[in-house]
This record gives sequence, structure tokens and C-alpha cells, in this order.
Amino acid sequence: MSCRACSFTLCSPEVSMLAQALSTARFATCDEFSATDFRIVAALAEQRLRAARFAAMRRVSCSYADGVLTLSGVVATYHLKQLAQTIVRGIDEVSRVENCLRVCSSATD
Repeated sequence: MSCRACSFTLCSPEVSMLAQALSTARFATCDEFSATDFRIVAALAEQRLRAARFAAMRRVSCSYADGVLTLSGVVATYHLKQLAQTIVRGIDEVSRVENCLRVCSSATD
């Protein structure tokens, strides 16, 4: 089943509903963007990563504040680090991706 809000399959009903609400809302200032909205953007980013079909993406955590989406966790290769950044780059509310993923060759794919 495909999510109407984020166009990805495997989107949970909760994330789909929250993403739909976020996609229809436009905020005049950052003050109008609540902590709940920050969690919605982070959840949407994590959902996109999980839909990428790479096991390593399930171990990436996302946090969001003031237009900056931060990726954290450990991946096995530099390629996976860059791939994670590319996957989340297209989210409208994200003006910058802070890629804090660590590359460790002992991390499993």
C-alpha cells in the first residue's frame, strides 16, 4: 500500500496521517512549528529510510529542529552514509541535512 502523503510504500498509518497533516500546513514562522511537528518530520524521514530496502537504514535515527534534519547512527560504508542523506533530502520542511552518521566497517549491512 502506498502512502498518499509521502509516496512511499510500507508507511505506517500513523506516519501517513501525520505526514498528510504536515503537507497541508504551512507555517509563517518557526514559532508556529511545534515540537509535535518536529517529530512528524523526523518520523517521515525515518519512514523514507526504512522504505529504501537497505537493512542499514533501519538503524539510522533522525531528529529535526528549525529546518535542520540530523541523521545519527552507524553504517558500514561511506556510500550508505551518502545514500541516507540523499533519501531524506527531498522533504519540503528540511532546508539542511546534518549527516552525523559514523562509518564503521564492522557495522553489518
